[in-house]
Amino acid sequence: FKDKSPKEYLGVSIPDGRIEDGDFIMRYGVNYQLAEYTSLRASYGQGYRFPTITERFISTTFSSFSILPNPLLNPEKGWTAEIGVKQGFKIFGMKGIADIAVFDSRYFDMIEFTFLQTDMFSFGFKPLNIGDTRIKGIDLGLGGQWEHKDWKTTIFGGITFINPTYTNFDSNPEIKNTLSTDENVLKYRSKQFYKFDLEISYLKFSLGGAIRYASNQINVDKAFETGGQLNSDIFEIKYWRSFHNMGYHLIDFRVSYELNRIAKLSLFLNNAFNEEYSLRPGLLEAPVNSSLRLDVKF
Repeated sequence: FKDKSPKEYLGVSIPDGRIEDGDFIMRYGVNYQLAEYTSLRASYGQGYRFPTITERFISTTFSSFSILPNPLLNPEKGWTAEIGVKQGFKIFGMKGIADIAVFDSRYFDMIEFTFLQTDMFSFGFKPLNIGDTRIKGIDLGLGGQWEHKDWKTTIFGGITFINPTYTNFDSNPEIKNTLSTDENVLKYRSKQFYKFDLEISYLKFSLGGAIRYASNQINVDKAFETGGQLNSDIFEIKYWRSFHNMGYHLIDFRVSYELNRIAKLSLFLNNAFNEEYSLRPGLLEAPVNSSLRLDVKF
């Protein structure tokens, strides 16, 4: 078949209708047993992401918004390093594992969909290389199990703290102009998370619950709150965020019964207290909902 790949797109030259790029990446990891129930680990890994066809060449719409291509988009590169300690324990008959890790991630030419206003009443998103970013943090985890006769209790949980920032924040006014606050925090990121899960089982019955938390997203695209050139909160996103600025808590419940050796019937109640929250401006997440599930092992 004759090659029909374009040699030019949106004024950008594409020699022979092909775009090629690549990089050599490496990953390392080591695990060392310090004691019988104590281990130390460390890892380093590089990453590389080539822009997708959608990001570079496809233009589309959803609702009243446009998705704009960017043929000049550069690949995103980065690396992540982590060091952690895992400790086994036994307390009051409960066996478990505690884990702590610190990590540091760097991204270069990070790709992010950025809100744009093409004219007074037209809005859209376009993938842009926003520069270099850094996400560092600490993760704490705990899990354990206690058994007594026909009873079994299982718990696990974790807390994560991150600091997601732009490394060129002070020298790049374009970044500051797109943020909804003056703080150097990546858009749509929460800085604290935690989760706790508890399940109690007796014979074939199990009852469990979980709580999840994420702190408030400090920054979103400024245009969502100002309406861009309209300079008005036309989407009422700023108004909504002013009343939902403490993060969110989600509480879930579940109950299950083992019908036999291969089948289990479970009932789930998610977001039990109907928390109103949003991960993306203008889009509310699922309200309280329930589901019935049958698991069968073959």
